[in-house]
Amino acid sequence: FAKYCVDNTISNNIATDSTEGGLHLFYACNRNIVTGNILSNSGQNGIALVSGSDYNTIGSNIIFGSVRGGITSTSAFGISGGTDNVVTGNIISDCGDNGISGNFSDSSIMGNIIHNCGLTGTAVSQKNGIYLSSADSVEVIGNRTTNCSGRGIYLNSVTKASVIGNRSKNNTAGGLLEDGTSDYNTYSGNNFLNNSGSNFTTVGTNDEIGHNITS
Repeated sequence: FAKYCVDNTISNNIATDSTEGGLHLFYACNRNIVTGNILSNSGQNGIALVSGSDYNTIGSNIIFGSVRGGITSTSAFGISGGTDNVVTGNIISDCGDNGISGNFSDSSIMGNIIHNCGLTGTAVSQKNGIYLSSADSVEVIGNRTTNCSGRGIYLNSVTKASVIGNRSKNNTAGGLLEDGTSDYNTYSGNNFLNNSGSNFTTVGTNDEIGHNITS
């Protein structure tokens, strides 16, 4: 648990069976690097960015068995989780809720491997590989989401997102769902394969869609 922390590197730690979260950056934790940590069986989320935690890099961590989600950006006391964060190269599996979730406006979610998440989530917003809500200008690039209980990728009221080169396979409810007031998003070079439900569903009238594979 880190509060008001700035310009730190948190690396190569192992946290197992934590009663609360594995690692929380809380209240304006900015410009930190969180890398190479192993977080298993956390009682809440594996890693959480809480209340205005911006410009952080969350990379190359291994997270599995969290009761809630893998990596989340969440609000507290009316302050949003954070913007301008980079979430890259993490391996996330066997979480109760979403693999990666939250607002993540002006952020990048790249090259993550997410498997078998949403195991105990009760709402459609809790069962997915990647779930983004009310976000703007987020990059979702080169991620792999497989065997999740909901969608591989779920965008709820997200605008100006770039969803490029992702692979979403064998998810229970679908490959990608764009919902709510989502619009002006770009979908290119994605593979949506062997998902139950709809492989690829969008609602935005101004989306740019091209060169995706669905089967």
